[in-house]
Amino acid sequence: MAHNVAMRVGAEGLGGCSDLRVEGVVSLHPYFWGTERLPSELGCDDGQLIRPEVARNLSMFISGGAGVDNPRINPLAEGAPSLARLSCRRVLVAVAGKDTLRDRGRAYCESLRSSGWEGEAELLQTEGRDNCFFIFGARESHDASSVLFKIYIGAHYGVAG
Repeated sequence: MAHNVAMRVGAEGLGGCSDLRVEGVVSLHPYFWGTERLPSELGCDDGQLIRPEVARNLSMFISGGAGVDNPRINPLAEGAPSLARLSCRRVLVAVAGKDTLRDRGRAYCESLRSSGWEGEAELLQTEGRDNCFFIFGARESHDASSVLFKIYIGAHYGVAG
């Protein structure tokens, strides 16, 4: 969702509010996908990639056709708007080493870097963890604290933690 908001601001601006800007985007374990399977997704059927409750609500995100290759779900799909139009200066993409969709986050980060976008993209990968580990058991997890600290430091001081 954060990616889509930043892309829309890049295309349409902020409605005459010239003193406002999108400083950065934090994408924690992005839920991007597409028709073409990436290496971390091989061997998984769609039931493992798309939880039933998510599939039921997809219509609000992917109206207009294209299914899972709609640019709102797959920003790297053929015909998707150029990532160079992203409206912010910095992007942090966090992926978990055991997350089935980790290669989508990696590909997104690499595509940002090579798109002509003039910002700074950082990939933060936490090995040995699964999707959204920082939510479940966060108080007991040093890895969760590290992810959240990096976001805090970046947001408040504009530097990598």
